[in-house]
Amino acid sequence: MPRKARSYDRHIPLPDPKYGNVKYAKFINYLMERGKKSVAQKIFYDALELVAEKMKSETSSSASIPAGVGTPSSVKGEGSKEKSIDGRAVFDQALKNVTPLMELKSRRIG
Repeated sequence: MPRKARSYDRHIPLPDPKYGNVKYAKFINYLMERGKKSVAQKIFYDALELVAEKMKSETSSSASIPAGVGTPSSVKGEGSKEKSIDGRAVFDQALKNVTPLMELKSRRIG
């Protein structure tokens, strides 16, 4: 008779249908209430689109200011590159910012 309990495989959620990313699917599952996954997906995707629109409006408003006028010297060259930042990049950066850098494990003594 085995004394050790059987270990089960961890369930990995399927990637989200729009972008095919597992991180987004996990966040949608965390956002979901009362089993309403389609509502959570709509909220998540609408939020990504809203962030993309705000980033686009910020970059267009900052591009209208001539380079070197009221901007630090490190930011001068950024207006000419025309970097496009979408909502997914902002979400990934936000997720990276809140993720802990180090894992702490408790140690049993005695």
